[in-house]
Amino acid sequence: MSFKLKEFEGKELLKEHNIKIPNSTLVEDLEDLKNTSKGVVKIQTLSGKRAKNKGIKICNSKEEIKNYSQSVLGKKILNEKIKELLIEEKIDYEKEYYFALIFNTIDKCPQLLISKEGGSNIEENSHTTFKKNINPLLGIQDNLFNDLEKLNFEDIIKLKETILNLHKCFEKNDLKLLEINPLVYSNEEYIALDCVAIIDSEALKRHKFNFPERIGFRKPTDLELKAKEIDKDDYRGVAGKTFLELDGDIAILASGGGASVVCMDALLKYNGKPANYTEYSGNPSQEKVKKLATLTLSKKGLNGLWIVGGTANFTDIKATFQGLIDAFKEINPQYPIVIRRAGPNDKEAFQLMEEESKKNNWNVHLFNEETPMTLTAETIVSLSQEYKNKNGNTN
Repeated sequence: MSFKLKEFEGKELLKEHNIKIPNSTLVEDLEDLKNTSKGVVKIQTLSGKRAKNKGIKICNSKEEIKNYSQSVLGKKILNEKIKELLIEEKIDYEKEYYFALIFNTIDKCPQLLISKEGGSNIEENSHTTFKKNINPLLGIQDNLFNDLEKLNFEDIIKLKETILNLHKCFEKNDLKLLEINPLVYSNEEYIALDCVAIIDSEALKRHKFNFPERIGFRKPTDLELKAKEIDKDDYRGVAGKTFLELDGDIAILASGGGASVVCMDALLKYNGKPANYTEYSGNPSQEKVKKLATLTLSKKGLNGLWIVGGTANFTDIKATFQGLIDAFKEINPQYPIVIRRAGPNDKEAFQLMEEESKKNNWNVHLFNEETPMTLTAETIVSLSQEYKNKNGNTN
């Protein structure tokens, strides 16, 4: 997964690596405007396209800054509540460029992209972009700068220094993306006017960042934060490491990595609306499965539960079913439950689930490896719809 930074957070990383950025003030309250007189005011979001959504304004007076700040601070723009504004000095420049370092997932290495057509219309000018893979063992070599010199970039010596510093920032902070658009040339200096940085979330534990928690491009929900705690002190398998809360009404407990993603696609194909996406795998303990199932089923407004996975190699199906049963006894779900699982001790697991379902009057439907996983998506959607119709649920 990815951990995207807001502009001002990304620029903190740039500053640590001697990359020039405009002088700025971060505003979180209108009281913070006391020491500002003019500049470029930018809302701070995890979304893009701020300029096209009136999220950036050049202000030439203190009054103009105040009026604009009042109009956006605390408001919802691009589906985010604006909690910070970045007010920067306005930089006059001679040239603007597009610069990015990305992790090339096909070639498994960083890739540098640079274009002499920077700014908000870079998508339309992608054909002008120079691209070059970077050997992760050797780093950036001089031949890259020889190529750029042939393309007549300004002040190749300063550009080399800037690119090397940007590469250090990318590598040291385990970034998946570092995008500067525009990177401008002003008074014989290269300056980063904007910054998009995405950290590989798997590498966060290696760093001591002070950035607030978030899931990808947004802040995590309470359920997502609680799910992360399940694996914290118990290393027996995985349960809840990946947990995304969604807007639907069918709870999901999936196993099988790529297969679980295919199952989510199938659910959507049959017009099902997932309430979440989460996985448990690697032979997790009964206790961890219970915690994850209880957390998943604590969401209000559910109309079904789909437990789906391929044929496990070493996950004890009976132990995981016991964890599910423990959660069901606590929650006592009345909506339909569709389970498609197979693997070690699955016959005993199915027998146990059938016995407990009859005893507790749970509406459980069991399927083994003879039934395709994706076909059970249609089953849970159909049963969920019947349950909604019967109970007058409209969500």
